[in-house]
Amino acid sequence: KHNAKQLTKDKAKGDANIKDCLDRAQIIQKNLQSKGINCRIGGLGHRNFKRPEHAFAVIGLPDNADMSNPSTWGENAVIIDAWAGKVFKYADGIEYYSQFLRYDNNNKDQMIFFEQY
Repeated sequence: KHNAKQLTKDKAKGDANIKDCLDRAQIIQKNLQSKGINCRIGGLGHRNFKRPEHAFAVIGLPDNADMSNPSTWGENAVIIDAWAGKVFKYADGIEYYSQFLRYDNNNKDQMIFFEQY
């Protein structure tokens, strides 16, 4: 079991520059890759925006996973959100982010994922 806060604790503690979601996702990625764990960074936002609003790390992806299409991530995908201090299985993460971005069930189709942040 991965603990997002523990994975960033040593690098982020007391460092004012390590404050946003992308910085934290990159720390997670570097930390896990140094341990031989494949980790990619994903982003999500509203369909009308040209860039992501939030970034997170994902592990357990199949080789052919498309970060812009979470349905390709597979059942072993785990989202590590160091900014929020949370770790999710794929489906739980989608539900969390729909609430985080204040999408209700009728507007979930407005939430899109990005290949790279």
